[in-house]
Amino acid sequence: MKAVELKKDALQNKAYYIEGDDLFWIEHATDFFASLVPEEYRSLNLRMIDALGAVADIADAVQTFSMFPSDTVVIVRDTTYKEKLSDKGKLETIAERLDGAYLVLIGKNLLTTPKLRKLFVKIDANRLEESELGNILRDKYGDISIPYKAFSILVAYCNRDMSRIHSELIKLKAYKDGGQITAEDVRLNVADTTENAIYELSNALALRNNARAYEIMDKFFSRNVSCSYMLASLAGQYRRMLYAALSPLPNAELAELMGAKEFAVKKARDAASKYTKKRLKDSLDTLTQAEFAFKSGIMSDDTALRSAVSRLLINY
Repeated sequence: MKAVELKKDALQNKAYYIEGDDLFWIEHATDFFASLVPEEYRSLNLRMIDALGAVADIADAVQTFSMFPSDTVVIVRDTTYKEKLSDKGKLETIAERLDGAYLVLIGKNLLTTPKLRKLFVKIDANRLEESELGNILRDKYGDISIPYKAFSILVAYCNRDMSRIHSELIKLKAYKDGGQITAEDVRLNVADTTENAIYELSNALALRNNARAYEIMDKFFSRNVSCSYMLASLAGQYRRMLYAALSPLPNAELAELMGAKEFAVKKARDAASKYTKKRLKDSLDTLTQAEFAFKSGIMSDDTALRSAVSRLLINY
């Protein structure tokens, strides 16, 4: 179940864990479970465990008797706790015997056995796809006037991070004083993420758009992003693009194999479609050689980056 889909009548279990890469949806899910306890009872029936001493702490929290007509909700926010020998089997027993209590874990560090992973229902707090975010725009931001083209650019600039999208929408609304937000407003006022900018840079290089390529690089320089980081990121992007172009696997399987997000693989395939396989291989070789020249002291990181980009812009 996705965090955005959480509704009380959709709950079929008492044990859940929240996992994902978008803090907005992690907090959304956490707030949802906290809201299962009426506000007047939260001082006693809502228990937040930020630092876990032992799994026995969870048992104490879920088993504490309540005099109020409300389920107890226990939310464990400690994502670093490592299971101790004395913890063995205890969480399984707790999850199987939940009665009048919801147990919610942030992260899956406590789910150390296949049985535990079956007992706990996952709440997916990962970044949503653009189409899903468009639905949220209509449902939650109806008072903000922004055409889909401008919203699509905002989503790309924020790399689908709902926390950033939310804050940027609020700022843009204030900037336009309630008027319609245009694509140009987004480009002028929202900082592009490094990850998305690297993707845009690879597109500009593919199209041999010198002006756009150097415009993106200037943005990196203005943010004091190191040349060595940009070089490594570009090499990583081209490596992913080459793998995506050569592999017959669907996006989801290739993402799992590469240890990447499915969306990243999809974007890599989109970018790779602008290249021949030979040009991709040559481009990756160029970046790898530039990295080696910098790391071996033959060139500075700035010279290595500029030299590689210049070659990529003329590389056939």
